[in-house]
Amino acid sequence: MFSVFIVDDEDLIREGLKTIIEWGKYGFTVCGEAVDGIEALDKIRILRPNLVLVDVVMPRMDGLQLIKQINEEKINCKTIVISGYSEFEYAQKALNYGARAYILKPINEDELAEMVKFVYSEISERIGKDNYKWASGEIIDINDVIGELLSGYANCNQIEECLNKYGYNLPWNKYQLILMNVDGFTVSERIGGEKILRNWVQMGWEGIVFSLGDYIGVIMKDLIFDDANTTGLDMLYDMMLNNVGKSVLIAVGEPEVTLEGIPRSFECLKQVCDNMFLYDNSMKYVFFNQNKVSKSSYIEINTEKIVEELIVSINSNDNQKIETLLQELNRSFVSLQLPEKRMKSEYIKLYLSLVNKTCYENLEQSLLNIEEVIDNINEMRSLKELYEFLRNKVLLMAKILMDSKPQSTINKIVDFVKKNYSNKEISIKMLASMYGYNPTYLGVLFKKYTGMSFKNYLEKLRVENAKQFLKKGLEAKEVADIVGYSDYVYFYKKFRKITGKSPIHFKPKASK
Repeated sequence: MFSVFIVDDEDLIREGLKTIIEWGKYGFTVCGEAVDGIEALDKIRILRPNLVLVDVVMPRMDGLQLIKQINEEKINCKTIVISGYSEFEYAQKALNYGARAYILKPINEDELAEMVKFVYSEISERIGKDNYKWASGEIIDINDVIGELLSGYANCNQIEECLNKYGYNLPWNKYQLILMNVDGFTVSERIGGEKILRNWVQMGWEGIVFSLGDYIGVIMKDLIFDDANTTGLDMLYDMMLNNVGKSVLIAVGEPEVTLEGIPRSFECLKQVCDNMFLYDNSMKYVFFNQNKVSKSSYIEINTEKIVEELIVSINSNDNQKIETLLQELNRSFVSLQLPEKRMKSEYIKLYLSLVNKTCYENLEQSLLNIEEVIDNINEMRSLKELYEFLRNKVLLMAKILMDSKPQSTINKIVDFVKKNYSNKEISIKMLASMYGYNPTYLGVLFKKYTGMSFKNYLEKLRVENAKQFLKKGLEAKEVADIVGYSDYVYFYKKFRKITGKSPIHFKPKASK
C-alpha cells in the first residue's frame, strides 16, 4: 500500500479529497495533511509519502514553491496539482517542477481516479526496476546501495544480500548511523574527509562508509557510541580538523537492531546536520534521540506563558529567574529541532510582547528601536548568539525598570502601611515579598525616599494614630492593641520616646 499526502488551505477541500475516491481501492492510504507549503514540507520530510496532492494558492508557501522544493531536495514522491486556476503559466510551472498532472477544481472524480492509477503504475514500475537491479547485481557502487537503503523504499533483505557481496557479513547485532554535512567542502576537502572517515573506521571499528549528496557518513557495526563512550568521536573530530582543516559537527543516531531503522535515523540526522544554527560552534558531536523530538516544527510553543513569567521576573529584577526561563526556551528549541527562521520568529514575537507589556515609556531607545532589534536577531548565526543577545536585552530592561520604579513603589508601600499599620505582622520582609524586592534593598530605598527607616516610620505612624484614639477617651492598653502593639510596656516606651510624654497626657482632661 502506497501513501498519499494532502495539502490545501481550505478545510472542506482537504476533507473532501480524503473521501472523493476510495483510496484503498487504488492502492493508497492517506498518511497526513497540511494547510500550507511550509507545514507540508516539514511533514513530507518525515512521512515520505509516495504521492502528494497540492493546491496552488496557499499562504506562506504556495503549491508551486512546494513542488519545486520537493524536487530540489530530491524527495522521492509524485505530485498532482489540484487548482482553481486554469492559466497555462501555472500548469506549465507545475509540470516543469515535476508535477505528474494539473487537475482543475471542481475536481472530476473519474479524472482524479485515472491519474491516481497512472501514478500507482509509475511507482510500481520504478520499484520493479529497482528489484530487477538488485536481483541482477546491476548496482555495483556501494554509495548506490546505501542510497537505496536510505531512501526508505528498498527491500532490506536485498540490501543485506548486496552488502554481503562486499564482505560486510550482515545481519549485525546493532547498527548506528554517523553523519556529517560536507556541503561547504571543496571537492578535494570532501575526498579528504571520506578518506579520513575510512581510516578512522579501520583504527579499531567496523562499518560501511558512504558518500551521499551533501553528506558523508558511516553505518557502524555493534559498537555503540553514547554520552559515556565518546573517545572515538573526539578522535574523528580532531582528525577531520587537523587533516582537512574544517570543523564539522558529527551527528550520531540511536542504536538500531535492524537495517529498517537506518532510513528513519538518516532523516533525523539530516535535520541535525542541516540546522547547525542550534548548536554552539564549539560542539563536536550531537547524540540524537528521535523520541524526544517533535515530528513537526509547527508544534505550538506557549510564548504567552513565558512572557508572563518573564514580566514578573523583570518587575522583580530577578535576573536568575530571567536566565532560567530563557534557558528553558532554548532547550525547547533544541529538543524540537525547530528551523532557524522559526526560532528567530519566536524570539522576535517574545521580545515585542515584553516591550508592549512593560512600562516602555521608561525604556531607553536601544530597547525600543524594534527595527534594529529585529535586524540584529535575523543576523544571528547561532542559537547561542541569539540567547546572549536577548538575555542582555531583557536584563537591561529589568535594570532600567527597576531603577525607574522605586519612587512609585515606595509611594504604594506608604499608602499600604497607612491603611494597615495596625497589622501586627507588617514588616519590611513582608512588604519586600509583596512587591518583589530584596528586604535589605527595599529598606535602603524606603529610607532614601522617606528620610527614615521603615521601623521608625511605622512606629511614628502608630504613635500618631494612638494619640488620636487616646483623645477619644480610649484606654492606653486598648489603644496599644488597636495600633499594632502586642506588648503594652513596649508601646509605652516607644510612645514616650517619640512624643516626650506619657499616653495619659493625651486623654481628655475630664477623663484624667
